[in-house]
Amino acid sequence: MLRSLVGSEMCIRDSINAEYGGSNPAMSAASFKTILDRELKVYQDAQKEMGTLQTQRQQLTEQISENAMVQAELKLLEDDAEVFKLVGPVLVPQDQAEANANVEKRISYMKTEMEKCDKRMEEKNKEMEELQEKIAGLQQKLQEAMRK
Repeated sequence: MLRSLVGSEMCIRDSINAEYGGSNPAMSAASFKTILDRELKVYQDAQKEMGTLQTQRQQLTEQISENAMVQAELKLLEDDAEVFKLVGPVLVPQDQAEANANVEKRISYMKTEMEKCDKRMEEKNKEMEELQEKIAGLQQKLQEAMRK
């Protein structure tokens, strides 16, 4: 485990050196600071996007819950009960089977959207972890450059 972490750290360091010329002694602390600031901005943008995704997921969860309650209420109705749909300011009669089908479709659609959101959150989380490692490496390079 330790060997893989050390190998991973070396790989990140090599990546930073290759990408930003970290092994170049001519690179100044100011250069590293500029690069670090740019990477921090990318990380902050990723955090904002993650927040948006979390809000979207929460909204989907609430909508699924609401629609599940509607579905449960529709199942409690007798077969000959009247069902109405709110269209603007008007209640319009709707077939009970059609209402059930619509609610089922909405729930299915929202669950699919939630799965997509979860997948994007996973990808964004992985991206943020990689950025954290990259930023840590850049901070170390900046400290080394400032010592010289």
